[in-house]
Amino acid sequence: MEKVTVLYPGGFKPPHGGHIDLIRKYAELPEVKEIWVLVGPGVRDGIVQDQAVQMLEKLTEDIIDFFNDSQKAAEILDKQLEIHQNLPKNVAGLHALCRPELDNYVDPEGKFIWSNGEIVCNFGRNFGWTLKQLASQTPDYLQWMLSSDFSPDVKKLVYNALQGKFPKPKVK
Repeated sequence: MEKVTVLYPGGFKPPHGGHIDLIRKYAELPEVKEIWVLVGPGVRDGIVQDQAVQMLEKLTEDIIDFFNDSQKAAEILDKQLEIHQNLPKNVAGLHALCRPELDNYVDPEGKFIWSNGEIVCNFGRNFGWTLKQLASQTPDYLQWMLSSDFSPDVKKLVYNALQGKFPKPKVK
């Protein structure tokens, strides 16, 4: 994937949360190589260009640190993949290599795990309950999960459980 430079022009007098949120979103995109914030000349609300630049630098210190660190980490990873030709070349392969203990995870985040042939809740107030117990005894908890910020994999599992459909254990 070719990396791109983002140009973000504006007055930024004063910079506000919306500006910072947009800069943060750009910084998190893997295809973004760098972000250039172009602060316009002139005065607005008593703020001159130099003051706006100083405010932006202060407000984006953590983003700049994150951006620089992630760029360095990506460069190191690329070099390691060049040196060690036997390593997997994709995220899923590297993940499986580095975290083999996750074989019992039902979903990528490990919210549910396989234990003794049953799917078990691996977080929160119902930690240790089987999915079948949750579906039959506390369906409101599963309904809450459907309306909350869980991955699509977790939501599909929960939705199916509420319908009485449960995955079969993996055969090794």
